[in-house]
Amino acid sequence: MMLLGKGIGAPTAVICGLALAGAAGLASRALALPPGNELASHRAVYELTLAQSRGNSSTVSARGRILYDFAGSACEGYKLEFRQVSELDNGEGKITLSDLRSNTFEDGQAKNFQFKSENYMNNRMVDAVDGQAVREGGDIAVTLTKPTNTKLSLDRAIVFPTEHVRRIIEAARADKSILEFPVYDGSEKGEKIYNTLTVIGRQLAPRPA
Repeated sequence: MMLLGKGIGAPTAVICGLALAGAAGLASRALALPPGNELASHRAVYELTLAQSRGNSSTVSARGRILYDFAGSACEGYKLEFRQVSELDNGEGKITLSDLRSNTFEDGQAKNFQFKSENYMNNRMVDAVDGQAVREGGDIAVTLTKPTNTKLSLDRAIVFPTEHVRRIIEAARADKSILEFPVYDGSEKGEKIYNTLTVIGRQLAPRPA
């Protein structure tokens, strides 16, 4: 099954000590700042539709929406609100409604990462994750309250999601083409580590108007 999405974004920027007036201009300035400074806040909504169904899939139609809302600053930390609602129809009167909700906070120094997610199926919660990861003396201490009270110790090489984005931007500015990092985002019951590979292509010149 393949879902196609289209969306619109509203980029803004939050600069410590500055008002939000002229947000569009601040966004372009934020993107031009050297590594270690601000990331541009933005909000995007994507509409999902079913492009095609393969194999033995029983789904004949699907629709949905994704909300992605990223905001904050290096001094205040960064918040991410994510929600995906999908409606799947098997063509025989059975409709399945999936609703995934996730909220995270990461401080500007990438030392504290808080995460909470809830997954609903037909308006019934099927799983939830709630926890916090703190970088202490190099290693990372994770405390989970959901799905169970659990404590984990993660390797110091692991990065959090916003820091991962920052590392990718820094690599691109340094003309690097490959970046590998283990990333922890609190998903999969709060115990999953993702080994990521980023391939950075060459910069493309703007197309003529």
